Amino acid sequence: MKKRFIGFFLAMAMCVCTLGTTAFAAESPEDNNAQSAFDLPDDAVILAQNEVGVIYQSNEQQSLPAPASTYAIDHNYARVSRNTTSNFSVNNPNKGLFSKTYGTLLLEGGNNNSKCGFVVAYNYMGVSGSIGTGTTYYKPSQGNIYFQFNGTSDVTVYYYAITSTTMTINCWLYSDEPGDYNSQPHL
Repeated sequence: MKKRFIGFFLAMAMCVCTLGTTAFAAESPEDNNAQSAFDLPDDAVILAQNEVGVIYQSNEQQSLPAPASTYAIDHNYARVSRNTTSNFSVNNPNKGLFSKTYGTLLLEGGNNNSKCGFVVAYNYMGVSGSIGTGTTYYKPSQGNIYFQFNGTSDVTVYYYAITSTTMTINCWLYSDEPGDYNSQPHL
């Protein structure tokens, strides 16, 4: 009788533990969707994302005029004229608690064969993290690349550039959204 009771108790304990695991597995995949986790334009093409940040491109955001606000901006760049792997830092003008950082990467110059890949490294709540374009390279003609991440640390932009002429790799950080695309009329 004692063995049956212990067996029944163990079976019930396993059922209870399994129910909790099933509930977690049934969560909606939308919970990890960058469109809902970050304030992105409707036409955003997500290039990379993790739980803290996202890198994307958007024609809608690129077409907006610069906002007329006085929020702080910081900028840094690297000028390269040959195949180069290196990095540069950008000070974050946003020092608010529990804020997001917004940034823009832009390639200028180069030629038709010039291209570049990026990794943006940051610190979130004392833990180093990064988000990047992986092994995908972008050309100057492809326009701005935008990023957002939770937190307000300074960033380091790691780049791997392929070029035979002078190309400039720019990065801007903003203390607020770099364009109020959500208040613009959507056509």
